[in-house]
Amino acid sequence: MVTKKRVWALYRVSTRGQVNTDDDIPMQKNACKAFIQNNQDWQLDRELYERGISGWKKTTDKRDELLTIKKAAENNQFDILLVFMFDRIGRRDDESPLVVQFLIENGVEVWSVKEGQAKLEDHNDKLFNYLRFWQSSGESLKTSIRVKEVLQQLNEQGYYTGGNIPYGYELYETDVPHPKKDKMLKRLRRNPEETAVHYEMFSLVLNKGYGASRIAQYFNERGILNRGKVWRHNTISRILRNPIAIGLKRYDYAKKDDYRKINKMGDWKTQPKDETLIVINENDFLKVQEILDSRRTNNRSSTTVPVKSRLLLAGIAKCGYCGCNLKSDWSEKKYVRKTDGKVTKSKQYRYSCHNAKNTPHPKRHYGAKLYEKQFEEYVIDFMSNLDFNQFKKEADSFKHKHIDEKQEKINRIEKEIDKKQIQLDKLNDEVAKSLMGESKFTPEQLSGAISKTENDIEELKGSIKLIEKDMSSSLAKMSDIEEFKKDNENWIDRYKQADIDAKKMMISKLVKNVIFKDGELQIDFHYTVEKSMITSDNFKVVK
Repeated sequence: MVTKKRVWALYRVSTRGQVNTDDDIPMQKNACKAFIQNNQDWQLDRELYERGISGWKKTTDKRDELLTIKKAAENNQFDILLVFMFDRIGRRDDESPLVVQFLIENGVEVWSVKEGQAKLEDHNDKLFNYLRFWQSSGESLKTSIRVKEVLQQLNEQGYYTGGNIPYGYELYETDVPHPKKDKMLKRLRRNPEETAVHYEMFSLVLNKGYGASRIAQYFNERGILNRGKVWRHNTISRILRNPIAIGLKRYDYAKKDDYRKINKMGDWKTQPKDETLIVINENDFLKVQEILDSRRTNNRSSTTVPVKSRLLLAGIAKCGYCGCNLKSDWSEKKYVRKTDGKVTKSKQYRYSCHNAKNTPHPKRHYGAKLYEKQFEEYVIDFMSNLDFNQFKKEADSFKHKHIDEKQEKINRIEKEIDKKQIQLDKLNDEVAKSLMGESKFTPEQLSGAISKTENDIEELKGSIKLIEKDMSSSLAKMSDIEEFKKDNENWIDRYKQADIDAKKMMISKLVKNVIFKDGELQIDFHYTVEKSMITSDNFKVVK
């Protein structure tokens, strides 16, 4: 009886989108099986699949199936490796020829349905083996460049180029044909049902100070699901960070070495602004980012306060004796009813200085009911008598100092970058002349000058990013000021009708700190508001 040669077949597709298409793995599989049937002394022993594995991007040591094949060849577990075409083994000219050589040297025949047997019997065979994969590598590189160019063009034109559909949006088909595929291009548009929820996420942050976890809890308790699934805090956080809410669809935002991690917002690429995608205005979006950032670093800003405590001044209450933040606390009070002696218990909420244990204070605990009542009376009276004309002057002064001046500085830097870019272009033009002996500069001198100019440009661009980051915080504060100006007339009415979370957010935009002492409160307003006070008296006696 004739022993048949053991055949291992390798099937590979380079992208996930090819896995289930008719012209890829199923086609490779059918072709290989037919080829084996035409060789009577062959027997299919094992099939190996590489789904979504690039033979150009992935090196051999990161391809599990190739590692299995090489180890099996060393152990004489099969006689023939069969592929549909040799580029299924790989497209790297620095590795794939060596894989073929390794297999042949270990007694394994390497066959392709389309190209026959790979041989290394003489120098010409080795050269041809290398040239085969060199050509495949070049084709992959060209394909990669063409794909990137097409994707870049589609992104610049605002078309959908793949990936998850952001919450709040849906796809629709345009009448523009796809340049590479037999189908129409698609765009994003707002989903009417999801848009309302999308907007409410931002509103809960802005108006009530909710964090991602609390928003998730809020929606889940009301039966508002995330496309059939319960909400999770990390999903909410990603949605709040996504600039598509202001009409800017991002792309190339994942890290190259780990697609699960996101680059910093300043490093994202975005499509041209699409007004039809806007859910929230840009200033409010920036305010939300500042709130999220302050939560991450535990640095309270003018737009956020802690929300876990149910006390009105939590997060802005400070001890007037040692300067520490006051904590939310409560004590239990017992009451004995005189008529029948029945004992009832109740919680009395208070603000407490925990540092008083180490540094004795004249007063350690402050009853929340009494001090909050006096605080609200003072703030409502203050808002009734605010010098609004002065407030407008201070708001304009803030805008000029923190926004207009910074924008002018950015404009100056951008002009400097333009000058440097012109210098760089001239230097690059001079390189060709130098190589032809028509320049007074050597290539080495030009290379050094080019490197320095390029570094100068990068440093200037870095300066712009730093200023823009600083400006984003100022823009968020300016948005608060503009909102305060707009809502000043009905601020008191809105405050009286608001729930505890909304009240805390309204107060945080008005008040920086509230300092507690025995029998008095000191209220420190934000700079713009403080400069607009009719009276400088910001103390309130607590009776």
